[in-house]
Amino acid sequence: SQTLDPEDVKRQPTQDHIEVFEKCYNWQQACFEFLGVKELTLYRGATNTSRVPLGGIAKIESRPSASFTLKKHIAADFGAVFEFKISPEQIFISPFVSKRLGEENQNQNQQNEEEYIVIEPSNLEGSKVKNHSY
Repeated sequence: SQTLDPEDVKRQPTQDHIEVFEKCYNWQQACFEFLGVKELTLYRGATNTSRVPLGGIAKIESRPSASFTLKKHIAADFGAVFEFKISPEQIFISPFVSKRLGEENQNQNQQNEEEYIVIEPSNLEGSKVKNHSY
């Protein structure tokens, strides 16, 4: 069996890619600053957390970026629900930048996830919360 090691991939983003990333990030940050957002409460579903009691704290293990949502019931589709307090500086993309991340009924198989892409989530700790279906 083969394993995927990101270190084996030596491609670098082009200057055009970097400029697009910077524009997205800067626009995102300008939106948060304009709205006075100092912290976001976001949710993420996690598996293999049966030992974590309600209210218990867990540290996230993730890739360099990860998806979070504003909606508990969406997070519950992915496992036990954890609540995170996240600094706006860690948000790379949200519905402010990409409307499709928050769009209602993109097609019949997708939900309005209100998705936020968080940069470097591995240092975040979240508390396990009860999911209330909406």
